[in-house]
Order: sequence, then structure tokens, then C-alpha cells
Amino acid sequence: MARLVQTLPTPHSHSLHGPTVIGRAAEADITAPDPRVSKAHCVVEPFDEGWRVRDLGSRNGTMVNGTRVASVALVDQDEIAVGTFKVKFLTRDPDIESVQVAEVDGSRRIAISISAGDERAFLTADRLDAGALATAYDKLRIAHELSLELGVERSLEALFHKLLKYCAKALPVERGAVMIAVDKGWTAQAVYEAKNSDDRIVVSRTVLARVRDTHMALLIDDAATDASFSAARSIQLSGARSLLAVPIVTGGAVRAVILIENMAKSGAFGEQDLVLLTGIARHAALAVERSDLVRRLEVEAENRAYLGRFLAPAVLEQVASGQVGLDLRRSVRRQVVVLYSDMRGFTAFSESAGPEETVEMLNEMFEVLVESVFAYGGVLDKFIGDAVMAMWGAPLARPDDVERALACGLDMMVRVEMLNQRRIAAGLSPIRIGVGVNAGEALVGAIGSSRRMDYTAIGDTVNLASRLKDLAAAGEVLTTAETLARAPGLAGEERGTVHVKNRTQGVELRRVIGPT
Repeated sequence: MARLVQTLPTPHSHSLHGPTVIGRAAEADITAPDPRVSKAHCVVEPFDEGWRVRDLGSRNGTMVNGTRVASVALVDQDEIAVGTFKVKFLTRDPDIESVQVAEVDGSRRIAISISAGDERAFLTADRLDAGALATAYDKLRIAHELSLELGVERSLEALFHKLLKYCAKALPVERGAVMIAVDKGWTAQAVYEAKNSDDRIVVSRTVLARVRDTHMALLIDDAATDASFSAARSIQLSGARSLLAVPIVTGGAVRAVILIENMAKSGAFGEQDLVLLTGIARHAALAVERSDLVRRLEVEAENRAYLGRFLAPAVLEQVASGQVGLDLRRSVRRQVVVLYSDMRGFTAFSESAGPEETVEMLNEMFEVLVESVFAYGGVLDKFIGDAVMAMWGAPLARPDDVERALACGLDMMVRVEMLNQRRIAAGLSPIRIGVGVNAGEALVGAIGSSRRMDYTAIGDTVNLASRLKDLAAAGEVLTTAETLARAPGLAGEERGTVHVKNRTQGVELRRVIGPT
């Protein structure tokens, strides 16, 4: 939301919700008490997708950045001057400088934006005595040390504990907490209590709500006399006299609030403390964002490693870049093509060979079969003993998925034969496989338990593909007449009809030969 921040004659902030008239009249939206200002001098109003200032025929004119204007579109940080009255136009940016000061029964309440650097809080060295200069230097030294620690801290809990530890070293803090915003409430991430503090901290939801809603830090000199907060029961229960609350803002939202209190003394914290802790909160916000980014990258890396187990590299890149949607949280019905490849004579082989040789043979076979699946853009579903299950049509559907799957089956035969040539030359027995391919509707998604999920397909289409694999002879790619009809570029020969469970009519079988 855009704002006008009054800089002269006194600091104040005005949120822009619609046309806002600046003028000398009391009924103006923003009153400018200057005789050179007309009663209705100018208006700041919505314009296209932004805001503009328009002079309302004033005698002395409206100035923007020192230039007199009749009407001009506003950009962030533009200064509007009417007479001696000045305001800055600001978009909702955490780097905005905005200071509000309120006097309540002689006690001040100060609010400053999260990233503001109010140099007025830090006097020049020639205006400080030796004691004050040493104190200010010590605070800055500790703040610098903390900023270095925040730069390498990945644990948010440890980060917030360090923040409170810094506050206790540099400021007269008796109790403190870092409150994390969760849903519509708050939870304490870190808590500090001085050794001489008898009571546990009572967090004021009124203060937290004010900081969250305004994105502004609060310094309350005396909570007991501040009319805005004295009615808050939580503040009265806390017994705090001085209070400092600073937001940690990430992504345009208040992620957490640093809250520190002094129970005995009013005015325990000063403007310098407010600005100093505001700067520390900015460093903390960067550390939080970095922690979030690292975690996102770790999750993405884990997801990529997981998806890389069964997705072809080209498909994986499309999923990772968001070009292809893959929601592992739910299952959907899709038109798919399922391929099963199974070794012939595996039982006899494993009985005659030792376990080491059997595992080595399976790894060799699976290596060439998976290469074939990925070469034709398929999804590696799973290994089942000596069998491989692959799928086309999910998560990426293509018009030639059936032809890809059948061609993959033929390619598997070629690759296994090439592998056999190496095995025979090494004095090892050859490998024989049979392949079954079927197309149809299936339920696709992440299926399993909370500990182990697999991206797979289930349904009658899958079951029939498995049955075709069992019927296929060594060196044969077996499919149905219906599936082969969807691959006009491939030819096949009849292999009779078979009756399968849950189907009233027989399934016409076809042996895939090659291109037409």
C-alpha cells in the first residue's frame, strides 16, 4: 500500500486508500498549517496502475522534487512540497524511512519502520561525553559481532537466542522473547529472563498486533501511562514499564517480533536502542530469508534426486522448471501406456549362479533396460525382482506415447542382444527377456505410506500389461490389437486371443515386429 510520510513540519505517516487532498483547511485529508498553502492545494489520487499528484489551482503551486507541476505521476521517494509543508510518496517497501512520535501524558511513544536508518538517533562524537561515547561504541561493537554470527547461523532457534543474548548484553533487558507469527496467532521461538526476574514474560498481543499491522517498531517509554496501551490487559499483567518491539520482515510480511522489556524503569530504552535493534532485525531478516532459501534448495535437491530415479532427464528438467506439473500429493486418472520387461529363466539362473553373480547380472540388465526407457522418454516406475515396469503418458502426455513404448520394447531387445555379445565373450550365459505393453486408463500418483512413496500407476491397464509380459516369449514384444492400432508406424502379427480376469471378451494379441 502506498503512503505519504510527512517530513516537515513534524513526522507523520498517512496511508493512501483513495484521493487524498492536501490543504490548509481543517476538512482537508492532510492539513498543512501554512498561510502560503491554499485551503485545497493539491490532491494525491489513483492514476492508471499507480498514483499522481494534481495541483488544484493553488496560488503558490505544487512542487515535486523541487519542480513546479500541474499534474505528474509519482514514483517511490518523490517529495511533494506545498509551502513549507513537505511529504514523501512511498510505496510499501521495508526500506522506507518513517518515524512517528506521540506524546502521552509527558511520556513518548516512538514508532520507526523496520529498515529505517534514523541518523538523528546517533549524535556525532563531538556532541557526546566520554562515557556516552564509550557506551554507544560498545553497543555498536556487540551489534557488529552479532551481525557476523547471524551471517553463518542456519538454525532459526539458535539465531533468535543469539538475538536475545545480544539484547541482554547491550541493553537493560529484564525479560525478552522472539515471537513467531503462525497462522493468526503467535508462538515463542526464544525466551530470555534475567536472573533477577521473578515473573515469566507475559507477551502483549496488542503490541504484537500493532507491530504486525503497521510493520513498525515500537518504543514505549512508560506502558502504564501510554493511553494507547494502558487498557491492554496483557500489558498490565506483564508489569512492564519500558518496552521495545521490533518486527523481522521477510517477503513483505512480519515473520517475527523481537520483544524486550524493563520492569522497573520508565525510559529504559532510547531512540538509539530502537534504531540499533531495528538494524539488527534487518540482519536477522536476511538470515531468515537465507535459511528459507537453503531449505528450499535442499528440498528441491531431494525432490530432484527422488524424481531422477524414475524420470528421463529431459522430462525431469521440464518438471523441475515447472513446464510439466507433477503433484505427488494426489493421484489422478490418466491415459497411460505401461511396459513390463521380464527375464526368462531367472529362477534357473539364480539357482545355478551364486548371489554375487546374480546381482551383477541383474545390475547389468537393468542398466541397459533403464537406458532404453529414458531414451524413449518413459518413466521408470519400479524394479520387481527381475522385472522392470515403465510408463508413458504421465506426468508428460504426448500424442506418440504408444509408439514410444512399443519402440522401447523393440529397442530393449537390441540392447540386451548387444549385452549378450559381451557376456558370451566373457564366458557368461546370455540373458533373455520378454516384454508386454498395454495402453489405457490408470490411476497415477504417489502411492505408498508416509515413510515410502512411489510414483506409479495402478488399475486394469497395468494388470493386463503384466499379464502380456508373462505371455511373451523370449525376445518377443507382446501387446493388444487395440494398443497396436494406436501406433500406425509399427507393424505386428497375430498371436491369437486370450481371456483375462475382469474382462468378458477375449483380448486379441499382437507380436510387435517393427516399422511398417
